[in-house]
Amino acid sequence: MAQGTSRCKNSTLRQFYLQIKDKKGHKVAIVALSKKILCIIYHLLITGERYVEEGVNKKSIKLSLSESTDWEIKRAIHTLRKAGYTVSAG
Repeated sequence: MAQGTSRCKNSTLRQFYLQIKDKKGHKVAIVALSKKILCIIYHLLITGERYVEEGVNKKSIKLSLSESTDWEIKRAIHTLRKAGYTVSAG
């Protein structure tokens, strides 16, 4: 994932990669970029936000916890029904 991200043009993550690559080399930069991506993913999972590049209004895209939970419940119900289970309100 970090290899592909390091090749994306006009990306803040690519700029991060290039700064480290110039100082410490490709291998160290890829590991640092991988760690940064992992931290971003962890933060997104905990807060329920979506990833948006810098410069975009993040508040307009942020999901509230209840919206995120409702969506996950609907998705789980759909998956169970598709598998042949009967789902009813309990």
